[in-house]
Amino acid sequence: MTTNNSVNVGLSGVTGTGNFVGSNAPTISGTTTFPGSTTIDSSGNVNVGSGQSIVLNNATSSYSAANLNYYEEYSSTFSVSGAWSASGLTIRIYRIGKIVTLFYQGTSTGSASAANLVAPNSTIPPRFLPSTIFPSLIVYGKNNGTSQPLTLDIGASGQLTWYNTNGNPFTSSAAANIATSSVTWSI
Repeated sequence: MTTNNSVNVGLSGVTGTGNFVGSNAPTISGTTTFPGSTTIDSSGNVNVGSGQSIVLNNATSSYSAANLNYYEEYSSTFSVSGAWSASGLTIRIYRIGKIVTLFYQGTSTGSASAANLVAPNSTIPPRFLPSTIFPSLIVYGKNNGTSQPLTLDIGASGQLTWYNTNGNPFTSSAAANIATSSVTWSI
């Protein structure tokens, strides 16, 4: 990982600016000692001397840090029906602050029906849904034996529905799947 951002580091009143990540990071062999007996060893461990402190300041003056005030993991097993039927599929949802990521396990069939694929008895809990319904999400899978983008709708009730492209049903009597995927949105 390489970054060109600067970090202002203050060590007991001694301030310097440098790039401490990536290929431009200073090379440390052995132990480097800063004023006040603060050290950084070759493994990157920082040892702050007694009565000393390290202050990291953001160089962007308009930046204001926010607290991480919410974290949750959710998991459920669900079934799908419509274009084909499958059970025992896993859905996982991760929420960090106002960002939600949905992960689902893929499923496939050798012969789909001319219908959409719906998870009728499984819904996303309301706390993960956005305050306004968002447009369809693009995911990937197979319709009529061909890999292509598919559409995933998350309804106002939290129900998941997969469509062929442009909201059309899957092609009848053809191989189809929804690929294992993840999608992210903000709430």
